[in-house]
Amino acid sequence: MSKTAVQNFDRLSERQCVNLLRDLRQARYASQQDSENLISLCGFYEEFGIIIAAQKLSGLGSYFEYYKKLLKKHSPLYLEDLAKFRFFLNARNDLAHSGEFARSAVSKAVEFSITLEGIIMAKLSQVNHIMSGNVTFVEPFFTIAKIRKIMLLNSFSYLPYEKDGKYYLISDIDVAKFWNSIFDNEKEKSESLYVSHFEDLVKEKRFDISDELQLIDGNSEISKALSKNDGRPMLVKSGSQIIGIVTAFDWL
Repeated sequence: MSKTAVQNFDRLSERQCVNLLRDLRQARYASQQDSENLISLCGFYEEFGIIIAAQKLSGLGSYFEYYKKLLKKHSPLYLEDLAKFRFFLNARNDLAHSGEFARSAVSKAVEFSITLEGIIMAKLSQVNHIMSGNVTFVEPFFTIAKIRKIMLLNSFSYLPYEKDGKYYLISDIDVAKFWNSIFDNEKEKSESLYVSHFEDLVKEKRFDISDELQLIDGNSEISKALSKNDGRPMLVKSGSQIIGIVTAFDWL
């Protein structure tokens, strides 16, 4: 077993790692949205355990030694990470866990997922491997209220907007400034701004979209693309088609 877990992981293709990264992120997002949801991440950890053990064993705890060997090679803080794994593993086995204890277990599981995500990402080389594939655009008919709602519900700091074949970044701070300015105007004018379509606000130069968005080819090497990044999101393209977006969280 000493080398089996590492060897099985090292044999994974980039495509397999891309799928694992996507599944791990989805499981983590589910746990972050529900602070007592231990099922999503533990489900992923069991599936990943099957991969590194190259066999299905009886329960998540059966993969502990395989995770231990993998972490020992790939994580500089493997003892700390292993302690997190053991903590939420014990919590999962305790059918009565709830409340603060459950939230603490989920927190450890989420922290562990970040370590595992870094290990998986180290095997990836192209921007399209780490990007987020579902891009939410500001549509011309959106109101500021709609844009604000999308940002708040999804914790977005930026949203892209396309105009005349060019792409621009709409930031949360710009939306906040405009939103607050609405209430500084007379009632009639405020109501008009509140229901105005975004394309009309841009056309009337009430909302500035001069912040043009960087585009990056999906086949670009991660290291080279990151060196060109100015700290803002980048849209990912394949030919003339937009296929995704990379933000600071994707690079990490």
